[in-house]
Amino acid sequence: MILQDSTQQRAFGILANKCNVCHAQRNRGRVFTEENMNSWTNDIYQQVFIEKRMPKGKKTKLTSQEYQDLLTWVSYTKTQNNGI
Repeated sequence: MILQDSTQQRAFGILANKCNVCHAQRNRGRVFTEENMNSWTNDIYQQVFIEKRMPKGKKTKLTSQEYQDLLTWVSYTKTQNNGI
């Protein structure tokens, strides 16, 4: 589906450029790929939107548009996985 593809592509761009930079150095078990990113949806939601722990540091700060793009992807993915 086009919506899913573009939403996922934007989200992966954010994960690759803002999250993987640090994860590749400090948390290699959680480097995001296009293949595994959907399996991390709940954790990303918890860390970014609930606990506001990620991303760490000022170098990788997310813009409001990036937050919105991630939230759109998380919401869409959770909806698809739960069949709602």
